[in-house]
Amino acid sequence: MTPSAKNLVVLYVTADTGPDNPATSNLVTRIDQNLPHWLPEGSKAAVGGQVPILRNFNLLTAHRLPLIIASALAVAFVVLAIATSSVVQAFLGVLFDALVALATAGLLVLVVQHGRLGFQAQPLDSSITPLIFVLLFGLSMDYEVILLHRIQEPLREGETIRRAVAHGVATTGSMITGAGMVMVVVFLSLLISPLQVMKTMAIGLSFAVLVDTWVVRSLLVPATISVLGRYAYWPWRLAEKASRDDVAPVLAQRRYQEED
Repeated sequence: MTPSAKNLVVLYVTADTGPDNPATSNLVTRIDQNLPHWLPEGSKAAVGGQVPILRNFNLLTAHRLPLIIASALAVAFVVLAIATSSVVQAFLGVLFDALVALATAGLLVLVVQHGRLGFQAQPLDSSITPLIFVLLFGLSMDYEVILLHRIQEPLREGETIRRAVAHGVATTGSMITGAGMVMVVVFLSLLISPLQVMKTMAIGLSFAVLVDTWVVRSLLVPATISVLGRYAYWPWRLAEKASRDDVAPVLAQRRYQEED
């Protein structure tokens, strides 16, 4: 103790439960709320340690979560709009990614918070949600660009959108689903970790990649483009500003106009 800290008192509290246990977090909350009432008037108190730091980090992350999600959505939309020269394609890509993220969040709530599949029921770590969300967006954008690029190849030659979609699925389907299965196996290996956080990451990322590669990229995206037809590449003026080697939306529009 230094001379300037003669009135400093440090109290060490050891919990009977682990740092990841909800009971430990509740203990820290009670101490933080009641400690000022236990001290003489004019005294100051602070609670430190690993558990309070983790708790404060989770609270701050939960508070900033909407901003994190909105930023990821905005960046993904801009990148897809530039890569595809289509506002509709960018909107659909962001929409499907958001649906996968919501489905993943629902599964994690069921498994972690309600204690299914052998998990101990406890609140979902708020730091896991944005991490899974950002990783999912990065992986899914890669698959999306690959699929759309393959679809545009026959469109440059004047094929109809339905035939182009069939070509895109045929040339990328096994690659996307195969890569997804490899990533699922890698993520599931995290289940051997004794840490609940790592197990939560394993379940969340495996489910998200599985749904994204086997359902969204293999079924929903091709089906949506086929239904929308040439409107999937609206506005066409953006496509006209692209390079001459990337005129797929314009060719698709002209071909559909000829068929009509």
